[in-house]
Order: sequence, then C-alpha cells, then structure tokens
Amino acid sequence: MSEKEERIYPGELLKEARRKTRRRYKRLSSELGIPEKYLEALEENNFSVMAGPTYVKGYLRAYAKKLDLDPETVITAFDRYLKDQKRLKKKAIKQKQKKENKKKSFYIYLLIFLFIASITTLIVFISERNNNSEKKEDIKIGRASCR
Repeated sequence: MSEKEERIYPGELLKEARRKTRRRYKRLSSELGIPEKYLEALEENNFSVMAGPTYVKGYLRAYAKKLDLDPETVITAFDRYLKDQKRLKKKAIKQKQKKENKKKSFYIYLLIFLFIASITTLIVFISERNNNSEKKEDIKIGRASCR
C-alpha cells in the first residue's frame, strides 16, 4: 500500500456494513447495550470519547459481529489506526521540535550579531577618542611651538 492511498479504519468498515443492512443506531444500541454516541463515535473513528483501547476493542468486536463482519478484520483495522495515529503524533512532535530549534538558532545568531556589533561600536568609539586626544595634543604642541 502506497503512502498516498487512503487507509481503511474500523469506522469505515462499520458504517458501510450498517448502511448496507439499513440498521439504526437506536436499535443497535439497545441490542448491543452500547450507547448510541459510542456507536456513532466508532463509525467516525473518534475513539477518544471511550475509556481506552481495551474497551474500544470490545465494542468493535461486538458491533462487528452484530453487523456480520469479521471481528478480527475490524480489530486489525483498529490496530492499524492506532499505529498510524502514533506515527502522526511522532511526526508532529518532530516538526514542532524542528520549528523550536530554528527559533533558537535565530536567537543565537541574533545574539552573536549584537555582540559583534557592540564590540565593533566599542572599537570605533575608542579609536575616535584616541584620535581626538592625539589631535588635542597636536594642537597644544602646535600652539606651544608658535609662541
């Protein structure tokens, strides 16, 4: 399977099977003892509203059996979903770290630039001061020799 191909997750499998059998959430909910909002969440791959992966797998297994789907196919799709979500989360963290590193690099370069600019300004100032002192001495020497 290529990267660009859309992955099939349990929600798509369940939704398609439920629609083919023209079953309603309300009836399925009462038959399975699973709240309607959980059935809807399962079909939307929104597993965060449920307690954890163990409960989700139990709900998926029961729902799949009720819709005459192979429960293992649905569980495998769920495991693939978890794996993909973990990979996406790692990728997002890497991108965030990369962005933060760029920001840090910018500030380091800025500090280096300001340091160099300060040193340069200090050198120019000291040099000008010495030049002014030398000019004053030359003027004093010039005045003294004129007398």
